[in-house]
Amino acid sequence: YKEIIVYDWNNKEVDRYKVSTNKNYYVSKKDEVVFNIKYLFNHPILYLNNIKEGYFVASNNYYMSNVLIMKYDKDFTIGKCFENCDIGYRFYDDHDNYYFLSDEQFSYVKDYATYNDSNLFLKSLFKFLSVPAIYLYTISILLLPLIFIFLIIAKVIYNKTKYDNLINLNLIMIGYSFLHIMIFIFAGLILDRYQLPAFIVSILGYICFGYFILKIIKDKK
Repeated sequence: YKEIIVYDWNNKEVDRYKVSTNKNYYVSKKDEVVFNIKYLFNHPILYLNNIKEGYFVASNNYYMSNVLIMKYDKDFTIGKCFENCDIGYRFYDDHDNYYFLSDEQFSYVKDYATYNDSNLFLKSLFKFLSVPAIYLYTISILLLPLIFIFLIIAKVIYNKTKYDNLINLNLIMIGYSFLHIMIFIFAGLILDRYQLPAFIVSILGYICFGYFILKIIKDKK
């Protein structure tokens, strides 16, 4: 089993939970849900604060400094990324083509190991594009809960009007993106690379949202 220790705002231990694991030391989804429910009911304020912090880690507003112990810096920032950069942009750096392997693991892939010498044009292009992409990712994920709430209110106001189908489409895309991230946070998977499907769909959602806002403005003129 794993033992999970809960700390309060002053880093004082307030509770301990034992969670069953399999032979590979993984926790089942059922036990994850049970743990989350117990934690929520026993320490609701601490639990909600952890969800908030997990969301900021997922959006890269809190920087993950050590993934092995899930340690992150609580200095709010924009313009950083973790595994989206370490893995996603690794193809455009000049270095070995393997990533964090132990000696034992490397023995299985050594025949495939080579040096990654990227095309200079592609490397320069994607490095240039990576900067706005990093900012766009963080801002997009950060705005999702606000846009989601706005759309729910808009659904109530404009229900059964000519905007209804447009709002429904927008709610599906924004709602999917937001709930995707929340489910991963509840499961403890707060790394940025897990949120990429939500990021891609959120861009489509924001385009649809912009069209919705412009349509309302145009119709009121």
